[in-house]
Amino acid sequence: MPTLTVDAEALYERLKGHVSGLPLTFELFGFVNVLEKLAFDYGLEYDGLDETSVGGAGMVAMGGAIRPRVRVDIPANRYDLLCLEGLAEAFVRYVEPTVLPFPEYKYVSSTGVVSDSIQSSTNGSQITVRVRASAYPLRPYCVAAVFRGVSFDGVTFASFIDLQDKLHQNLARRRTLVSMGTHDLDQLAGCEFEYGCLPRRGGFHFRPLNQTVEVDGEGMMSLLAESYLKPYLGIIADADAFPVVQDGQGRVASVPPIINSDFSRMGVNTTNVFVEITATDHHKAEIVLDQIVAFMADKMPTPYTVEPVTIIYDPDHPGLDARVLNGLLPKGDETAVGKTAVGKTAVGKTDVGKTDVGKIDVGKIDVGKTDVGKTDVGKTDRWVTHEIVTPRLNTSRFKLSLDYCRKVIGLSTLDMQTVLDVLPKMGLRVLPESNKSDTQYITVECPITRRDILHPCDIVEDIAIAIGYNNIGYHAMQAVKFQTMQNLTETTRRLVAEAGWKECLTFGLVSHKDCYAALRRTDGLTDTNKIYYSHNSAPVIVQEPKTREFEIVRPTLIPGLLNTLSSNQAQNLPIKLFEMGEVLSSTTTPFTEPNSATIVRDNHTIQKRYFSALMADANKSCLENVHGLLDYVLMRLGFKAEYSQITNARAHHNYYLRPIDREGPFLKKRQVDIMAYNKEDKSDQVCIGVMGVIHPETLGYYGIPFPCSLFEITLEPIVHWLDEISLSAP
Repeated sequence: MPTLTVDAEALYERLKGHVSGLPLTFELFGFVNVLEKLAFDYGLEYDGLDETSVGGAGMVAMGGAIRPRVRVDIPANRYDLLCLEGLAEAFVRYVEPTVLPFPEYKYVSSTGVVSDSIQSSTNGSQITVRVRASAYPLRPYCVAAVFRGVSFDGVTFASFIDLQDKLHQNLARRRTLVSMGTHDLDQLAGCEFEYGCLPRRGGFHFRPLNQTVEVDGEGMMSLLAESYLKPYLGIIADADAFPVVQDGQGRVASVPPIINSDFSRMGVNTTNVFVEITATDHHKAEIVLDQIVAFMADKMPTPYTVEPVTIIYDPDHPGLDARVLNGLLPKGDETAVGKTAVGKTAVGKTDVGKTDVGKIDVGKIDVGKTDVGKTDVGKTDRWVTHEIVTPRLNTSRFKLSLDYCRKVIGLSTLDMQTVLDVLPKMGLRVLPESNKSDTQYITVECPITRRDILHPCDIVEDIAIAIGYNNIGYHAMQAVKFQTMQNLTETTRRLVAEAGWKECLTFGLVSHKDCYAALRRTDGLTDTNKIYYSHNSAPVIVQEPKTREFEIVRPTLIPGLLNTLSSNQAQNLPIKLFEMGEVLSSTTTPFTEPNSATIVRDNHTIQKRYFSALMADANKSCLENVHGLLDYVLMRLGFKAEYSQITNARAHHNYYLRPIDREGPFLKKRQVDIMAYNKEDKSDQVCIGVMGVIHPETLGYYGIPFPCSLFEITLEPIVHWLDEISLSAP
C-alpha cells in the first residue's frame, strides 16, 4: 500500500470552504483532526506527520520555508489518489458532490482548437513519435501527450514529480513495466520524434540529467552505478542496445527506463510539457498517461484538455494487435464497444482481410467514442494497427441493478434515489437516460482515472463508502458451515489446547519400520471396519518412494508424536504433545466377477481421523495425566466414564477401559483398550482407541531417555453418534 506525503497547508487550501470543521486559518493540529476523520470515512488511513522532510524540492522554489507534510495510506489500485490534486478532488467530491462536475476531457490541437474526439494525425496532432522495429521486444510500446500553457508553482511542481515516482514504484512495478519521461517541449527541436534501440557502445551520446559529462550507453551505466538510479540499471543491463527517445534533430531526450537528458529538463517555470511513456505493457502505459492527463487538468489554459500525439510503428514492428487493444477494456458479461473506430476498421462487425471478427461481448461496458488512428492490416489475419493517436481517454460504463447493490452491501432498505445521490460523491456519473429513481437498473460511467473499477461490485463498494460503513446496520451473515467431522475436530482441538497441550503437525508419509518394527506391531492384518480403531492394519504403500523415510502412508499418529518428542528432548519437562489428523490403511474385499469362477481381490483404502496425545516427564510415566486428558475430552463430548462393564443403560454415551495384553508399543499390564457404546444400545460396543505406557524398546528405537505415556483414539464412532453430542464452546 503506497503512502502519499503531501504539503499540509496546500491540502488545507484546497479543502477550505468545502469541508466543515476546518479552522478559519491554517492550524496544523486542528487540520489534522479533521483530515483523520475525513480520510477514515473515505476508506483511507491517516498515517501521521512526515517528520523526515521539510517540503522537498518544491519548497525551495517557494523560498525554502519549512512546511509540515502529512501522510495518507492509499489503496494500491487507486492511482488517482497518488497526488495532492487527486486526493483533494476526491475529498471535495465526497463532501460536496455537486461542486465539481464529472470530468469530460477534450482534445486540443497545437493551434488551440478544442475537439471532442481524436483528430487525424494530419490536422489534429502536430507531434508524432515513430517507433522503430528495434524497440521490439525490449520495450516495444510508446504513448505520449503534449500540454501547452501549463502553470506550475512550487507545490504543484513538487506534486508532479512525486506523482511520477509513485506511479513508477506501484503501477509500473519499479519501472519494469512502464517508465515515463517528462520534458520541456520548448527545448526539444522539431515535431517528429523517434523511439528505438541504439547500440550501447557508441550508438548515441548525451548528458544525463544533473550530470556535467556527455556519455554513451556504457558510460551511463558506469556513471550511475552508485546513484539513486542503481536499482533500475538491471532492467536493461544485459541488452546490447538501449531504448532511446530522440527529438527532431536526433538529440537524445531520454534513455528509458533510466534517465532523461539534462537539456530538456523541466522546472517550475516550464509552460509546455511533452510526456513520453515507454512500456512492455501497452495497457499499463495508457493508464499511467491517463493519470498524468488528469493531473494536468486544472493547470491548462482550457481545463480538461490535452494535445494528442500520433504514434507510428515501423511496418516491420509487430504493432498493436487485438489482444493489446482489447486488453484496455474492463471485463464483464456484455460489452457494447459502441462507436469505436480503429482507422478504417469498425469494431462492431469487423472485417479484417476476409475474417469477420464479429461482435465483441466482454461486459456491460460502453467504451464510448474512441478513435484509434489508422489500421494497417495488410495481408495478416490479425487486427493490427501501426498508427495510434494517444491518449485515447476511454471511459467505461457498467449496468448496475438495485437488487445487486442490496445483496452485496447487505442493506435491504437501500433505494434507487440513495444510489443516485451517493454515486457522484465517488466521482461516478449516472447516464441521463438511466437516471430515474423508479427504475431497477442504471448505467454508471467511470472517469478515465478509475481503472480500478473492473466490475459492478467495485461500484457497489464505492456506494457503501459513500453511504458510510457506520451507517450500514449489523446483521449476522450465514458463514461457511463446517462439516460434522471438521466441527468435531476443531472443538476437540480447542479443548486440548486450552488444557495446556501443544499441537504437532507431522508428515503424512512415514517409514515402514517406524510404524511396525519400532512399535512392536505386525504388518499384514486386514482392516475391514471403517469406524473402529485399528491396532494392526495393513499399510498403504507408496510406489517407488524417493526415500526410506516416506515409504508408506501413516496408519497411526504414534510415530509422529514419538519423533517430535525425540527431536525436542532439550525442552523443559514435562512435555505434552497432541496431534489430530488423517490416517490410511488398506483393506482387501474379495468378490466374484459375473459369469466367472475367478476370485478377484479388489484393493481399497480406509481413511480415518485419529486423535493422539502424549506426555513425558523425567521420573514418572504420566499415565494418570494422559488418562485425565482422555476423561476430560470425552466428558466434554457427552460421554460418561465407566471403569467396569455395567449391565444397565445410562443417560449418556458410556466408555470404559478394558485391560489387554498384546504385543505393541505399550508395556504389558500397562495398556488398555478404550471401549465405547451408544446409550441406547449397549450391545453396540466398539473399540475407539488404546492407552498405555510406552515400552522401553520403543523408547530406545526413538532415542527417548525418559518414560512417557500416550493414548490414541478414532473420532469416527463419535461422529456416528454426533446427533446426540453437544459441541458447544466450554
